[in-house]
Amino acid sequence: MTGKIEIKKFQIKENLLAMVQNSVGSREYQHCYALVWDEQSRSFISKDLVQGGRLACAFFVASKLIVFHLIGALHLTVNGIIIDMLECGWKRIDKKLFQAGDVIVWEEKVGATGVHRHIGFYVGKNEAISMNSHIRRPIRHDATYQGKRKIEEVFRHPFYL
Repeated sequence: MTGKIEIKKFQIKENLLAMVQNSVGSREYQHCYALVWDEQSRSFISKDLVQGGRLACAFFVASKLIVFHLIGALHLTVNGIIIDMLECGWKRIDKKLFQAGDVIVWEEKVGATGVHRHIGFYVGKNEAISMNSHIRRPIRHDATYQGKRKIEEVFRHPFYL
């Protein structure tokens, strides 16, 4: 087939959801390297800031949002993403009214690497996709981890409103 295809508008929400769902099981988010100052060697060294995927939930979410310019920068912390989302027009919404494409922030929990909040995507039918720190890959799971983890905040981009 030859010829020109006329595109009226890219469907950001649908494309984002497809990318998130297709990321399940991916090893893509297991490493994020940066040059950081090392006092011992008195030089910059390469360091994996997400510790092989153990601390990669924010990296996973930010990497998806930045593709569609829904945030301004790549982030490695939940707080960094939240600040950026709010600056880019995202709105906090009622936790009971979430819909596919919303970003969920779960409450703090104590883990092997300290106390952390968790972030991921709501994909519908009471399911979410987020990084699993044990297998170090995105997984599909119950949005409340079978009632074991409380949803703290839900965010929606104005494109979805």
